[in-house]
Amino acid sequence: MVVHFEELKIPPQFIGKNYDQDGEYRLQFQGWINQLWQDKDALLGQMHREFPGKH
Repeated sequence: MVVHFEELKIPPQFIGKNYDQDGEYRLQFQGWINQLWQDKDALLGQMHREFPGKH
């Protein structure tokens, strides 16, 4: 089994903001989260190619 983990810090521009009441902040935060998902999907694809049959 292959395991990958990575600790991510919340970018400082997202600390102390109000997700519910700040529309611009909400869009920026959603963009950051969506990029994390895209990066995760790309990493999984790479891992499947590097370690076939290990999933």
